[in-house]
Amino acid sequence: MSEPSFRPINAEDVPVLQRWISADPEHRDYYQPEFWSSAPAAGEMKFAATDEDGKPIAFVKIEMVARLYVQFPPTEEMGKFSLTKRIRRGCERMFQGLWELGIREVIFGTVPGSALQRFMRRAFIFGPMAEGTESRRF
Repeated sequence: MSEPSFRPINAEDVPVLQRWISADPEHRDYYQPEFWSSAPAAGEMKFAATDEDGKPIAFVKIEMVARLYVQFPPTEEMGKFSLTKRIRRGCERMFQGLWELGIREVIFGTVPGSALQRFMRRAFIFGPMAEGTESRRF
């Protein structure tokens, strides 16, 4: 058995994708072949992994995401209102830059129940992924 090869997904793959999706109880109600076969959007990669005969063994879609780590100053050094305003403006600029790079999701970790978690959920529509991890899709 050789290592898989990778190639672009093409129109001949659509019936295979349809058959595989229909047979998959975890995917059949959620995905259509176009999820994998349509042209990749900015920040995406799509390809077929194939065996030594060129037969597909998997269809793959990868989306670029950004993982955000931030350390803010104590509110005593800047004031809560000023800090909040600067976070909002900075995040808006950062998200625009990430969008221009093709990144469509930002993930950050925070202490559950923290003021930062509440602010990011309210101001930027972040939502929970897992305990202590928040996500926002663009």
